[in-house]
Amino acid sequence: TILLLMLAPTLLWAQGSTMEYVYENVFVAKCGDCHSGASAEAGLDLVGDGSMSDVREQLYMIEPGNADLAEAHHKYIYPGDPYRSSIFRLIGSSLSPDIELMEGEDVDGVHADIEMSDMEREMVRQWILFDAKKNGQVVDHDMIEEFYDGNGIWGIEPGAGPPKPDPSEGFQIHFGPFFMPAWTGAEQPNIEYYSKYDTYLPDDKDIYRIDNGIGSSHHLIMYRFETEGASNSRPYGLRTNANHSNVSYVYGVQNSENIQLPEGTAYMWGEGSVLDLNAHVINYSTTAVLANDMYINVYTQPAGTASQEMVSQLLPYGGIAIPNDGEEHSFEDVFTIGYPLPIYVWQVSSHTHKYGTDFDVWLRNPDGSKGEHIFDAEHYNGIPDCEYIGYDYQHPPTRSFGPFLEFIPSNGIIHEAKYVNTGDSWSYWGDTSNDEMMITAINYVVSLDGVALSENSVCYADEVVGIDDALDLSKQASWTVSAVPNPMAQQSTIHLHSDQDRLVDFQLFNALGQLVHVQKDIAIDLGYNTPVEIDRNALGLQHGLHFYSFTTADGERIEGRVVVQ
Repeated sequence: TILLLMLAPTLLWAQGSTMEYVYENVFVAKCGDCHSGASAEAGLDLVGDGSMSDVREQLYMIEPGNADLAEAHHKYIYPGDPYRSSIFRLIGSSLSPDIELMEGEDVDGVHADIEMSDMEREMVRQWILFDAKKNGQVVDHDMIEEFYDGNGIWGIEPGAGPPKPDPSEGFQIHFGPFFMPAWTGAEQPNIEYYSKYDTYLPDDKDIYRIDNGIGSSHHLIMYRFETEGASNSRPYGLRTNANHSNVSYVYGVQNSENIQLPEGTAYMWGEGSVLDLNAHVINYSTTAVLANDMYINVYTQPAGTASQEMVSQLLPYGGIAIPNDGEEHSFEDVFTIGYPLPIYVWQVSSHTHKYGTDFDVWLRNPDGSKGEHIFDAEHYNGIPDCEYIGYDYQHPPTRSFGPFLEFIPSNGIIHEAKYVNTGDSWSYWGDTSNDEMMITAINYVVSLDGVALSENSVCYADEVVGIDDALDLSKQASWTVSAVPNPMAQQSTIHLHSDQDRLVDFQLFNALGQLVHVQKDIAIDLGYNTPVEIDRNALGLQHGLHFYSFTTADGERIEGRVVVQ
């Protein structure tokens, strides 16, 4: 029920509109002493004639009087972007430490001293995120209150996003937070939001790197509007309608990962480009409200620095229809582009939702048969001959080719996805995680002139450097250890069978040999014991192989491996 209400916010009236809450609890109650009537501070009247609409008209897309703020494109309320909105910036730094107030923005720090609850500050932020609507609840007020009463978790802790680029190198987009209720029913709480973002690029730019922090979200996708008319046709603020017309796909990620384009290539954006950001947010917790932010660092360089434009393309197959019989069903599709000359592929990845069990891609031979097997999402880095890691629809691998993979688009590719529908009804193509998708994503250039050799994805055994040194295998113990389940989706338990009482230290390493978790002085009794629980979310583990070890004070050691799907 909560999810349905979130998807149709204009139907929520029991608590009053969000604008009404902000007006009464913040504007009037907390700001009205200074900002009301003819003598309002800075000429800003937040009480007005008692009309919410009257006050909103003074704020919506209106520039503050500060010239520096105007130059930075700030407004009193910038719909969809609280971090360019003075109304939130002045009160919101406790919720969003990445806010850096400009000189003269808060003279004498008077706004920092306003007594206001975190819920009240958050309601202002959520109202702005949803286009500062006059009517309806843009977010469930009770859910926000529950979160700030202590029953909430952050996908990324406030202030823990990636550091901002230097303004001479690029800019950061802070997108969110998005609130989701706990998963208490059959349908998993999830929603897909879209929001346009004005870059205000002063001239044409090459984009050579994009860093992403997406928290616990299912994906982040960036599109770019192809025309000014297309961007003007979309409203500001979070929306749930996709409308992919007149937009170009830039990139998509399902992990908090950085995209460093090969030297000599770049995404090429025009002056004043407007982006359309797409966040698919899912709450996996059965007990707590989720708040999830996304941070996007965009690194720019002068237009023409790169020799070749990196082209990104989604290859969808919308013909999937999966019966809910608990059996595996396979769908295969051929995708061709009417272009007879070679293109050079840098990366290949895939996308399904929760019923997906495997995804494979082949080059197609001229006679229509399957040629080279170039991608298998069940194997490490998507390389068919690499280590099996199992299929994880939330974090599918991306395979990079170095040198780039050459193929003829008119020959095309063949992609195949498999699904097991354990739900209550048939599943078809759709945006939410309770629907399904089948998409291959490719990045390519049409020429290699001026392009440096890219880094090639390799198997796990070839990727790890120094892991033996990190784990120091010189001393082995006469005891046994295992992880159950393995591969793990969310949690696994490390079981030990010891031939004597021991006191041990536990260490967990990622695939690069980096220490990600330590537990000291674990008492192991003679016989069977279960001393350590590994929780993927709690430890922030990425997919792939992990190593663990138990070590005694005299150096006896035993280790094992666990795959995080």
